[in-house]
Amino acid sequence: MAEERMEILRKIARGEISPEEGERLLRDLDARERAEQAEEPGRSWTDGAAQAFQDLGDSLRRAVDDTVGAAQRIFDEHRPGTETVAIEGRAFPIDPTGRLKVQQAVRFSFGGGSKGGNVILRPGEAGRVRIVRGEAIEVHRCDDERILTWAKGNLELEIPAEIAGLEVRSLGGDLEVVDHPGRMDLESLGGELRVRGVRAPFRLRSLGGK
Repeated sequence: MAEERMEILRKIARGEISPEEGERLLRDLDARERAEQAEEPGRSWTDGAAQAFQDLGDSLRRAVDDTVGAAQRIFDEHRPGTETVAIEGRAFPIDPTGRLKVQQAVRFSFGGGSKGGNVILRPGEAGRVRIVRGEAIEVHRCDDERILTWAKGNLELEIPAEIAGLEVRSLGGDLEVVDHPGRMDLESLGGELRVRGVRAPFRLRSLGGK
């Protein structure tokens, strides 16, 4: 059943089902597991295993809620003090002291939802982020942060080495960062993580990927 849970999470990440539908499927899966355990009296050693899977399901659900909820809020809400950054010539400026956040925006509608795509970040020229590939992109500024969101398809960026920090969150696609010398915080839900040319401390977190 652990594999069934992971498949539900992957479907949420790919936009095939909504977070609410995924939550319902996870609850049904937990109920089915408890019912199966109840039908096998005399095997008390299974109680601990069943509880462990229940705890795992709860943790994974919380992780999905956090990931999807944060992506939705960043895309849809303009916080006080946040302003739109103009994209000119498929690029936008960023200061060496600034931080860059890249995050999938998740939106669901009757016509279908956003689907996770692959993310590739490569070295670029100083002082600006260049968008090589990507659709439905928005960039916002909040203090020293630039927050880039995209709603569908693959995303490829060229980023400067001289930035204070890089944070990337990918939903359903693979994430690859090449030759970035600075600090990084990378997270993937349902995809693979690949990092090359690392020269500074970084953090990786993957759910359902490698």
